[in-house]
Amino acid sequence: MINIETYIKKKNKIIISLENINEIYSQYFVRCDDESCLEYIEDFCYLDGVITISCDGMYILDFSYWDLVDQLWSYLIDAIYEISEGKKM
Repeated sequence: MINIETYIKKKNKIIISLENINEIYSQYFVRCDDESCLEYIEDFCYLDGVITISCDGMYILDFSYWDLVDQLWSYLIDAIYEISEGKKM
């Protein structure tokens, strides 16, 4: 089963190392599944976060790939569109 989730980075939490980030992600990120995640957003112009994609419990995209989450979604949607049009990446 494929699982896709969006997480928002908690404000004032500085990620110093990506070592073990998948095990300690809850220190830095909150799942974006309802409006309660809005309280963790520091700047609405720059939405730091991550999209995680896992298949059968194994990560394809994990917490080490965090960035501006709105742009990550844009890149992901664009890639899916181009693949569906038969374009090679």
